[in-house]
Amino acid sequence: MNWRTFRKRFPLPDDEIFLNTGTLGCTANSVIERLCQSQRKLAATIAHWEYLNDDREWITGYTPENNLRNRLGRLFGANPSEISLTQNATMGINFVAHGLDWKPGDEVIQTDQEHPGARCPWEVLTERNGIVVKRVHLPIPLDDPAEILNRIESAFTSRTKLLAVPHITSGLGTVFPIKELCAMARAKDVITLVDGAQVPGHIMLNIGDIGADAYSASLHKWLFAPAGNGFLYVDKALANRIWHTQSSEAWKDTDTGFRLQQRGTGNPSLLHALDAALDIFEEVNPENWCLRVKTLGDFLRRRILETPDLCAKLRFNTSMHPELCAGITSIEFVDIPLQSVVRHLWDNCKIRVRDVGEPYGLRISTAAYTQEYEIDELITKLGEFK
Repeated sequence: MNWRTFRKRFPLPDDEIFLNTGTLGCTANSVIERLCQSQRKLAATIAHWEYLNDDREWITGYTPENNLRNRLGRLFGANPSEISLTQNATMGINFVAHGLDWKPGDEVIQTDQEHPGARCPWEVLTERNGIVVKRVHLPIPLDDPAEILNRIESAFTSRTKLLAVPHITSGLGTVFPIKELCAMARAKDVITLVDGAQVPGHIMLNIGDIGADAYSASLHKWLFAPAGNGFLYVDKALANRIWHTQSSEAWKDTDTGFRLQQRGTGNPSLLHALDAALDIFEEVNPENWCLRVKTLGDFLRRRILETPDLCAKLRFNTSMHPELCAGITSIEFVDIPLQSVVRHLWDNCKIRVRDVGEPYGLRISTAAYTQEYEIDELITKLGEFK
C-alpha cells in the first residue's frame, strides 16, 4: 500500500496536519460522494415512494438492514443477528444501561478514566435507581496489563452486576486486556459491557474472541465513516433481558439485533456512506490498516524519545508498554499550558491536536492516513517550545 497515495483519497489540505482522529475521523472523498449521491437520489425520487412495508429505501430505522449488519458481523467477529445499528458508542451504552432492570445497591464497576458517554448513564442510574458505581483508580501512565486486571478484580463483590470498561481509553489510548477482563467477569457471573468507541479501524477487533456480553462501538473515528454511524453487539441471552430505550413496531421481533435498533426515521444516506467506508477498509485489508495505525503510534513515541531536548520538557501519560498502546499518544509539558500549545500548533503551524484536559494531557491520534513526515513536522514544532 502506498500510504501517500492513500492520503490523497481524503480532502485534507496538503498544508494541514490532522492528528485528532480520536475525536472525529476525516471522511474519504468517495464516501462523501456516495453520501451526496444517495441524498440527491432520495430527494429526486421521493414522490415515487408508496410507503409500503416492503419498500422503505427512502428512510431507515424501521428495517433490519441485513446486508450492512452481515458485513459488520463478518468484519468484527460477531453474529449479525446480535448486531444493532446505532449512531455511536454512547447510544449503545445507554441502550444497555437503561434497558436492564436494576435494584438499589446493585453494583457497577468502572475505572476512573471513562469517557462521559460511558460514565454518565451510570450516574443517572445512581440517582434514579440507587445503584452503586465503583470507580477503580488506575495510575497514569499504566505500565503493566496485570495491574489493570488486579485493580479491577479487587473491586468485585457479591453485589456486582455489571463491569463497564473501555477497550481503548479515550483520553490516554490505553489498550485494556479486554479478553481477560471479560473472562474474569464471566467467571463471577457478572455482565460485561465494553466501550469500543476508539476501536474499529484502530486495532483488530473480534468480538466473539473477546467474549463480551455487550460491545458498543463508533465508526466515525478510526474507520472514517460519517458521524452518525455506530453499532451495538449484545449476546442474545443478554438481549432478552434488555428493555427498549427506544421502541417502534418491531420491538418484539425475534431478531434481537433488529429489535434493539428501533430508533424511528433515520437517513439511509448515512448507511450508504458507511458501506462505502467499509469498502475502503476492506480494500486496504483490516490487518494492514490496523498495523499501519500501530506502526505510526510507535514511530511517534520513538521520535519523541530520540529527541532529548523535547523529552526533557514533557512526560508521557500514555503507556509505553507495547501491549497497552496503539494509535493514541498523550503527553504533557512540564511547565507549558496545554491550550497554549494547541493554539500555537494550529495558528502558526496548521497542526491539529487536542487538549483532552486533566489528567490526560495533549492527545495525538495517528490514523491510517497520517504520514511519517507529518509526525516529523510535529516533533520539530513541539521542540520549538521554550
